[in-house]
Amino acid sequence: MHSILDIAKDINQDIVIIDLTQLVDAQDLDDRITDCKSKNKFVLLYVLDNYQNNSHGHSLKYADYVERVRNQYDNFAYVTPGRHSDDKHISCVDNLTMFSCDSAQPVCDHDREKLYDFLLLVGKPHQHRIDLLIALAEKKLLQKTLLSFQNPNNIYSHVLPGTTHLPSKYEWPEFTNVGGFKYYQADNKHSDIFQRQQGKVLPLLYEDTACSIVTETNIDNDIVYLTEKTWTPIVAEHFLVIQSNYGTLDFLTSLGFDFDYGLPYYDNNDHNQIASVCQDISKKSMKELYAMSENKRRYNRNLALNEGHWIGYHKQQLKHFGGPFV
Repeated sequence: MHSILDIAKDINQDIVIIDLTQLVDAQDLDDRITDCKSKNKFVLLYVLDNYQNNSHGHSLKYADYVERVRNQYDNFAYVTPGRHSDDKHISCVDNLTMFSCDSAQPVCDHDREKLYDFLLLVGKPHQHRIDLLIALAEKKLLQKTLLSFQNPNNIYSHVLPGTTHLPSKYEWPEFTNVGGFKYYQADNKHSDIFQRQQGKVLPLLYEDTACSIVTETNIDNDIVYLTEKTWTPIVAEHFLVIQSNYGTLDFLTSLGFDFDYGLPYYDNNDHNQIASVCQDISKKSMKELYAMSENKRRYNRNLALNEGHWIGYHKQQLKHFGGPFV
């Protein structure tokens, strides 16, 4: 497995890489840029985290850091996992190549009887996810869903469930042994276990469910941001529907994936359309859906796990930017 940063350094060891998640504060960034300006060094900004998140412990977003550099220095580019409408941006798929692109990933048995129509691992309760949950609940689809949902304040309790944990058999044993998500904190041993399992396929989770409803991290204009939430079900050869930034399916298609599973068209950031597609899926024979899509699902898995292909992709993205990577 690899990062685009490995490829960038192989092409040009003289560049300066600044991981925005490791900055102390904005002054730390300013000092580093001042030093690079004095030496006429090319700066490659990098953020694997959500581009629109606040940097750890600070009020500025990673996007603000990029703009801060843009206002000081022209000899730079920035890398995020996905696509931006910005000529200073370089696309990568690091959430795939660092966490999921592993030949040891297990193969799921999809000939088993599906106990649930859907799998939905909600993550943080961002508003777009809540909107989708409500749309699914109104169509009574949550009753057919294996759900993980953190809702300690019981928001929208008239339509949504409270906090819902996966049954222990659908969690990594190491995680269950330390108490599961009930005791999860970002800086404890739960986090270490969670990070080690990030992007890895837990077979039973996908074998007992028919379709992943993926709710990606953000919904922003002119950005596609892909995490392990999308890549893991692809590797698991799972049927999937994706709520994410507009243009996500087009971006995945441009990467070579084929998600033409015979579903109605849907806009990735329209929760009502996504709920309607899920309702359509729930009315179909899951065995027929899997038989119909078997070859494409296997093709998508093989492409996701083809590290040589993604090394070539990262080289192509860097060379397309030009500058120090030509």
